[in-house]
Amino acid sequence: MMTKERLMLSIETVEENIRILESEEPQDAGAYLQLEHEKHILELLEAEAQGRLFISPCKIGDEVWCITRDEGAVYIDPERVVDVSTKGFYISEIPDGTGCDILVPYEEIGKSFFLTRELLEEALGELDGGETNESI
Repeated sequence: MMTKERLMLSIETVEENIRILESEEPQDAGAYLQLEHEKHILELLEAEAQGRLFISPCKIGDEVWCITRDEGAVYIDPERVVDVSTKGFYISEIPDGTGCDILVPYEEIGKSFFLTRELLEEALGELDGGETNESI
């Protein structure tokens, strides 16, 4: 995360870029796209400065991996992200996505949910005991 001072300096820089681009009245598509790009960057920087910007560690459609334990056995299951929010991401109760969505708080990433198979395998290597059963 950017410091408040750097964020404000970035906003000022982008605002100056926009003033310059607007004063030149874009003559071609490239200049117009650059102006639109700068305006979009400004919007994101202002949202961050106001505490309105949120970046999720995953997106809809991503595959995440779940570890569960049951009677000494460890199970791993791939799940599909069906929605994201500021509190966590949602997986579907039923694999085809027709069930109720279950909220997984972001704090569970690295504990019971993993963003990649590789991270899950690292965590499994750290678990002591228990048989692993994959229900893929």
